Amino acid sequence: MHDKEKKPVLVEAYVDPFEPILPPKAKPEFIKKMSSALTRGQPFSERIGLTLYRNKFETK
Repeated sequence: MHDKEKKPVLVEAYVDPFEPILPPKAKPEFIKKMSSALTRGQPFSERIGLTLYRNKFETK
């Protein structure tokens, strides 16, 4: 694409709704707030927790 041809783009993506958004390197404060959100009634918190657990072992 040339710089002169900047036009709007539509991106269609299929994502896993139970995959939490996590930065590559999470700070302890982020982890603490994420845990708090999961225990306070985040919809599908059990499924999200299982996904976090699964991802921890699949990436090694």
